Amino acid sequence: MPAQKGRDFLLNVWNGSAYVTVGGLRSNSLTVNNRPLDASNKGTGDWRTLLAGAGVRSLSLSASGVFEDSASEEIVRAAAFAGTTLNCQLAFGNGDRITGLFLITSYERGGDYDREETYTLGLESAGAVAYVIG
Repeated sequence: MPAQKGRDFLLNVWNGSAYVTVGGLRSNSLTVNNRPLDASNKGTGDWRTLLAGAGVRSLSLSASGVFEDSASEEIVRAAAFAGTTLNCQLAFGNGDRITGLFLITSYERGGDYDREETYTLGLESAGAVAYVIG
């Protein structure tokens, strides 16, 4: 796979009629979590045995950027304060997409007197996600 531009890795939210890119983002990252289920028992000896496909899977997202007060940021802020899930899409430079419901687990805003105001998000999947190859 060829190298991809980081600016093409986008976080989009559903605005009721279409996915819109969250404004002002400078960086975002994705982590796939697969919590294993330990199936070890007296018969498995000294080695741990993991049961494939039986653990809990989740996706964690983090994002940060410059606060612009865009319509997409308002969707994110509203969900953060209400504690509701967002229909999100991660778009990659090669055309692949991940979609699903996410809960904002952290929402931070900050700024120094001589710098721009920034924000940081933490999101966790709230159900199954779909990975579509572009």
